[in-house]
Amino acid sequence: MFGLFNRMGKIGIGCSIAGAAVGTLAVMAGVIVGGIAAGLPAWAIVLICMFFLLFDVGIAAVFFLVFRATLDPEVKRRALLEKGEPAEATILTVTDTGVTVNEIYPVVKVLLEVRPQGRPPYQTETQMLINRMDIPQIQPGRVVPVKIDPRSPRRVAVVMEDEAATPLDAHAAEQMLVSSDQVNEALRQSGAPAQARIMQAQALGIEVNGPNPAMRFVLEVYPANRPAFQAETIAVVAQASIPKYQPDKMVFVKFDPNDTSRVAIDHA
Repeated sequence: MFGLFNRMGKIGIGCSIAGAAVGTLAVMAGVIVGGIAAGLPAWAIVLICMFFLLFDVGIAAVFFLVFRATLDPEVKRRALLEKGEPAEATILTVTDTGVTVNEIYPVVKVLLEVRPQGRPPYQTETQMLINRMDIPQIQPGRVVPVKIDPRSPRRVAVVMEDEAATPLDAHAAEQMLVSSDQVNEALRQSGAPAQARIMQAQALGIEVNGPNPAMRFVLEVYPANRPAFQAETIAVVAQASIPKYQPDKMVFVKFDPNDTSRVAIDHA
């Protein structure tokens, strides 16, 4: 839908600029003819024509700036959703920019705490165009999937629920699973044990060694001697064990005591 808005916006801007240019040329021609007939000096005719030309340029600039401020960030977000690195984030704040497209798509700024797989968490801000029906998904405290630009980790796109089911391409899936498996294996060997409650469980559309799905889990971890915390991990679950790895189920995990964003399910 937003790709369609982008194309329509560009077409609309092009038509507006073309219409303004044609109108300005017609006005300038009228000014020249009328000015000559009225006996105006050449400098006066040129000055009037320059006024209408600058007015045309101003209108084109306004249309361009409106497009750039509203639709262009969403187009870039959609591109990042396709090619970005998956991660988890917690929404810290949401700020309305005061800009709304088609009366139902507000543009908001979202401050996130991003937790990349195997790396320290960090905060960054992103701007996005959302449907008013999706506002409950974008609330402070909510844990959401995101996509990160590998070349510029500060560039982050929030994955909405209707976008989360988009399957990963084979190369991205392989990279994600290899990275996750290396981190998880190291945690199983040296991490601190704990129990955890599954908050969210999402199949990634990838099967390993037969019908065993790779799944992304959001966990609330209960260590023995420290406060509970939330973290995300990826694990391959045996098909027969899928019912055991659903929201509200308890599982055993290992976590990094020095970086609680790093958690591995111990018996998947």
